[in-house]
Amino acid sequence: MVAVEIVIPKPRPTKTRIRIPKAFASRSNGSESIDMSPQPKTINHVPTTNVSKFLSFFPFTVPARILQEAARAVLAAVSL
Repeated sequence: MVAVEIVIPKPRPTKTRIRIPKAFASRSNGSESIDMSPQPKTINHVPTTNVSKFLSFFPFTVPARILQEAARAVLAAVSL
């Protein structure tokens, strides 16, 4: 299982949840973190060049820059 925590200044993976500010999560039922445990194997097979396919895992709308930073951090964790 890939453990990732998104921090925009320092995108270092450290925890099992991706934390999104409530202001950006429009359909997350008020929760600040989204559990990624149901699909760890799918994330491992995402190519590093296809960021849009990775972003399709998130069922909420977040500004593209934040999603790109999150995707880079997760892909960096997968490549370790």
